[in-house]
Amino acid sequence: MFSSTFTRGRLSLSAVLMLSVASYSVAATIPLIDPNTGLDSGWQASFPDNAMINLVVDAVTADAVFIEKFVDFEDPMGPGGLFSSANIDFTQTLSDNLTVPSIVIVDESLTNLTGSDWGGFDFLVVGAEEAWFDVDRSSGFDTSPFVNQTFGDFVGGDANRATTLRTSGGTVSHLDTFFPGSGSGELWIDIDLSLADITSFDLKEIPVPEPATLILLGIGAVAAVRRRVRR
Repeated sequence: MFSSTFTRGRLSLSAVLMLSVASYSVAATIPLIDPNTGLDSGWQASFPDNAMINLVVDAVTADAVFIEKFVDFEDPMGPGGLFSSANIDFTQTLSDNLTVPSIVIVDESLTNLTGSDWGGFDFLVVGAEEAWFDVDRSSGFDTSPFVNQTFGDFVGGDANRATTLRTSGGTVSHLDTFFPGSGSGELWIDIDLSLADITSFDLKEIPVPEPATLILLGIGAVAAVRRRVRR
C-alpha cells in the first residue's frame, strides 16, 4: 500500500518560525497526507478554530504517518494552578486496510506565552482504549529540559501501552520554546483499528506549573481563607 521507508528529516528553525507565524489553519481540520507522494494516511487532525496549533506531515509509510507540531500556549494559569491544554482530535477517514496504525510525533515546537514558568509537561491520549503511547518505541523521545519521564495509565495493564507521559525536572520560562523530540527519539501513538468502525481519539498536551508557583498559590489561598475567617 505505502512505501516502507522513511528518511527522517527535521524542519530548520527558520522554517519553524515561518510556520508559527503564517500557517495556523482557520479550517481547523488537516488531512494527514504525504506532501511529497500524496499518499493518504487515513487520518485527519482537528482542533478549535482559535487554537494556535499547526501540524506538518513529514511522510506517510506502510505503517505510520510522521508529523511535526507547533503550538503557542497563550492562556494564563487559572486560579486553581492549572494551564489550558492543547487538544487535537485524530479521526480515521479511510477503511482499516487503507489506514496506517501509528501516528508518530517526530518533534514539536511549544512556545510558552502564559506569563508563568513551566516545571513540567504532560502528554495524554484521551477518549478511547484503541490508542496509546508505545512505550518501547517512545523511550528515546527527548523532552529536555525536563529530565524525568513517567509513562502511566496503561491500557489493559499492558506496560507497553501507556495513555500518559508526564515529564518534570526542568524549567521552560515564559517566552521560551520547548522542543520535544528535537534532540532524539519520536513519540509513537499506536492504534488498534479493529475495535471501532471509525476510530477517534484526542491528544492533550498540558503545561505543569513550577512547584514554587504552586506553593505561592497555596499560601495565597490560605491567606484568603484567613481573611474571610477574620471577617
